[in-house]
Amino acid sequence: MPSLTKSTRIAIVSTCFCFTAAWVDAQSDFATNAEGIQPRNTPQLGESLVKVQPTPFTIRFDPNSILAERPQTALPLWLQSVSIKHTPAAVGKGQTTSVRFDIRRIASLAPFIEIRTGLAPGIGKACVSAWTETGTEVFRSAPFGSGSEFVSESVRVPFADADYIELELPKNGERLSSLTAAAMRYSQVLRAVDFPQDPVADAFGNGTRTTPASETDRILWNRVLALIDSGSFLLQPTGTQNVEFDISTRPLCALLSFEIRNSSGEAPPVVRLNESPLPSASVVMPDLADPAWRGTSIPGTQLSVVRYTGWMRVQQYIPGDLLTPGTNQLIFSLPTLSRPETEEIRRLEIQLKYKR
Repeated sequence: MPSLTKSTRIAIVSTCFCFTAAWVDAQSDFATNAEGIQPRNTPQLGESLVKVQPTPFTIRFDPNSILAERPQTALPLWLQSVSIKHTPAAVGKGQTTSVRFDIRRIASLAPFIEIRTGLAPGIGKACVSAWTETGTEVFRSAPFGSGSEFVSESVRVPFADADYIELELPKNGERLSSLTAAAMRYSQVLRAVDFPQDPVADAFGNGTRTTPASETDRILWNRVLALIDSGSFLLQPTGTQNVEFDISTRPLCALLSFEIRNSSGEAPPVVRLNESPLPSASVVMPDLADPAWRGTSIPGTQLSVVRYTGWMRVQQYIPGDLLTPGTNQLIFSLPTLSRPETEEIRRLEIQLKYKR
């Protein structure tokens, strides 16, 4: 069976996407109070009222209220209290603001809490950690945040040996744009033995992968799956980003997949192969209730720009006759839009379909 070997890339690109049509800024539909964010008005469709979906084990905080240290009275059962701690700058470390979640263990729930954090662009990164009351750190996430784009990061925190969880924010925490905390539990899923799936199901149907990509090319019958690049690169408002890979034999067709952040589903990246245009890419979009969606109005117009500040999965079909044995070059760019922003791509994989 023909195999694919990883080459590498290098170059630069980017731009942005905006949602035309009427989009109501998410914040305009909500009133904020000490309990977090609640619907201002009950929407109505025709004669029937729309019921509000209950979320007794999830809380969506209002960033302004929590940073102002207003009391959080309506908390899920698993969450005892929420508090804020400001740490002044010291030698080798800048000022930080921490949001502390004191947790209560419930037997029917899994010992994991999902913290979804939205951050505006700026200097410094955030992280999530778990601690015992004696001051022992039992978990710390990788730092996250960007100097050029809004980001939304989901961290699943194990707290079997912890008493509280902390979200550490740079400086006074003013870059916090959204914050959601949810309890998790195990459930049985029936699936084919030979085809394992990701172990974590996203609450909002996000199709991004939670397991590391395999560095080894894998063959299933007449399909080859290969990782082109496990890292990430930025797409700038102008320019292109080139990625090269090698194949030994031309396939019937191919399917390119990758994940993108700070993008709009209306206008996915433009991908060309060996200077030839490709069909439009397909984006797997999460539920619009996901706090990672961010809508902003364009001044002087009735239009809005809506972006997903987390990671979305994108798939790109490639006709086989556009691929050539040897080195092939993917060229990424972003469409020209009214409000371009930097976007990020990661986890570039390709499937090659061959004759039996």
